[in-house]
Amino acid sequence: MYLYTGRDEDGSTYFAMKEWRVWSSADMVNRTDHGSPMSVATFSSASADAWARQAVYRNGKF
Repeated sequence: MYLYTGRDEDGSTYFAMKEWRVWSSADMVNRTDHGSPMSVATFSSASADAWARQAVYRNGKF
């Protein structure tokens, strides 16, 4: 299973998400942190926060 998440920045008091993170688990007990493959800086059209994560299937991959 893969889990795509956002996380609030340290010290934030409201939504302040600058990156997406990826986690995986083969047994739903142990998990692997794959880090942050993308952030707000990845997209020239982004201006503030990393919202609305979604994995899309394309060319045999998500």
